[in-house]
Amino acid sequence: MADVSGRRRMQKTSLPVVYLIDYSTNHVDNPGYLQTVRAGPPDILHVGHDVVFKSMFGPGPGADPFFFRRLSPKECDAEMERIARYVESLHRAGAETVMPYICSMFLFGDHQKRTGFWEFYDHWQEYSRFGFGKKPAADPITWMQHGPGPRHPGKDDLKVYEPCTNHPEWQRFLKAVVRVIARCGYDGVFSDVNSLYCFNECCRALFAKYLPQRYSAADMKRLFGFSSARQIRLGKKGEGLLWVETQRFRAWSMAGLFSMLEKEGERIKPGFFLLPNLSPFANVDGVRMRIGDSKDVGRWAQTCKWLMFEEMQQPGRFGADTVSDYILQYKFAFASGILGGMLLYHAHDRDGIALSMAEAGAGGAGCLIQGNYNCPDVRMQYRSFWRKNRELLEGLRPWSQVGVCFIYDELYWDNLDHLRAVYRIRRHLSDEHVLFDLVVEQDFTPAALRRFRAAILPAARYLSDERIKMLRDYVRAGGTLIVVGKCADSDELGVRRTRDAFVSWGPVSKKQGQVSIISVGKGFCALVRDLDALVPPRSFELSDLTEREANDIKVVMKRAEETPADKRKPSPLLRLLRSLSGDDLAVARPRTPSAVRVSAFVKEGKSEGLLVAHVLNYNVPIRGVGQSGPPVAARNVRFSLPLPSGWRVSSVDALEPEAAPESLPFSQAAERLDLTLPELSVYKVLEIRLRRSRTLQRARR
Repeated sequence: MADVSGRRRMQKTSLPVVYLIDYSTNHVDNPGYLQTVRAGPPDILHVGHDVVFKSMFGPGPGADPFFFRRLSPKECDAEMERIARYVESLHRAGAETVMPYICSMFLFGDHQKRTGFWEFYDHWQEYSRFGFGKKPAADPITWMQHGPGPRHPGKDDLKVYEPCTNHPEWQRFLKAVVRVIARCGYDGVFSDVNSLYCFNECCRALFAKYLPQRYSAADMKRLFGFSSARQIRLGKKGEGLLWVETQRFRAWSMAGLFSMLEKEGERIKPGFFLLPNLSPFANVDGVRMRIGDSKDVGRWAQTCKWLMFEEMQQPGRFGADTVSDYILQYKFAFASGILGGMLLYHAHDRDGIALSMAEAGAGGAGCLIQGNYNCPDVRMQYRSFWRKNRELLEGLRPWSQVGVCFIYDELYWDNLDHLRAVYRIRRHLSDEHVLFDLVVEQDFTPAALRRFRAAILPAARYLSDERIKMLRDYVRAGGTLIVVGKCADSDELGVRRTRDAFVSWGPVSKKQGQVSIISVGKGFCALVRDLDALVPPRSFELSDLTEREANDIKVVMKRAEETPADKRKPSPLLRLLRSLSGDDLAVARPRTPSAVRVSAFVKEGKSEGLLVAHVLNYNVPIRGVGQSGPPVAARNVRFSLPLPSGWRVSSVDALEPEAAPESLPFSQAAERLDLTLPELSVYKVLEIRLRRSRTLQRARR
């Protein structure tokens, strides 16, 4: 099976995988399909509705989700045997891990005409031996999140209903479906949609158990006015902390459902896992529309090993200089302790697939989820490259100099300024070739902060006293903190502070334009009221598009082509970081194209170490759906990479798929490595071998 190891408390890289997804309805008993899989076998093969019991209908033949005929129990026996043979044939064709589709919150049919799911419900007792147990007393129409009727009209007898993912009878049904899936030999299951917005009793009762786990009885009375569990109710938008907790609860309960279903599969097949769909994360609008409906990377990471980001455009370049990438998603997943798969619908062509595969390698963990079987040779080149160079891709920790604080809970307080700032800062740091990572909600700790020469806190308005103290201790010890916009004007409970939490650290020692600098211990805190002062706005930002605009490649191309290239100017943010930290935090020379992006990871042993830098060139012109390239190579790219303290470089090799390693000349001054990459087409990995300095070795002895 593909590596689907559990949550990684210590953030280390893992080997990228090849992942294919296809919902075609002609897979079972199809020798031609097996030949297609065999031509470029994936680590993970994600099929559609090739299951006996469909989560939206019940028992039905075939894989067309819009056709339903209820199978008899005897037919179900035969279909289970047929599906089991099919899954085994996929394994023999080289697919290491195979999983089908379920939906956590849709069912199809007509509750009045008793079609679809209701036809199954009316005959429920006939299927009890498949693990469905006793027929629920309450009709499924009472399980809905929103009321007694379809959420979407659909057509004919196929209406769409949305049961509550916390309803015990719906959960019981899903658990039985997953057990049958595992009995058929599948290694896992994909869960789609995953939205929760219910205010019904099933959620209220669970919320009444959740809230006391977070607050004492006295605090619940003081903060919410609840004197007993019976009084506890779900919050609504505008109700401050109660609304925030309601949104957190939804994410927590969805993660609990995932864990519940995964355990059902594991009871049948050891190692069985569930992979949920998070939906898109490429633009502010797409994230905004889903805030509070359970989609929360950090909380899902507590129970899941993987998640899917469902995105549209392939990586590359739109217009003169608009880079399309998924760096933020990879870093967000990695920092949260979960493997992120990028379903990129438009990555069809050789160059688009190659760049997408390279991006997964540079992300430290995860994969491209390829929505077709195109270019099996490209997939196999990368798969072979990753496995051959496993040492460079597995078990390393991130090596970054700047930490960007991304606190997703700020969005539950309706603080979209934080999200917008994170998107802009992330893009700017990538353009300027700065090694950075995210400091997320679940890993906001002193240890996480100490990794960085500098930390950026953008428009984070709801910070606890404890976290403010962490930041102050970080600065006192020599760190550089950039505070952008309104920050910490309220505590984690939403109580407004009467004084500026950072101004109180000490008097302003220096002013640089709109920047006020406070000296604290060995470090500095810079207060910047307006992000524009540090990150000049670009004429066109992909993340500012609406989700509908971002999904339409014609709109994206038109907007990018109509926007002239931004004139490259020295970065005010880098200038400030340099003046405060004493270091040039850019790892590439100023003339390096912004389409060149770098990420790095490190492993330190007793006497030998390894620094791995992934260098990508996103200058792959996007010309249409599945039409990109050829790459515009960057030449003589000069790098100056920071080294771990006490290490000397012994060798530098540049590697890429289907090419012999290239030994590169280099020089080392103090704790920086200088080298030139003669040519960069799409992707190169710099293998930098280290040895401890003799002085440090003597000191260790």
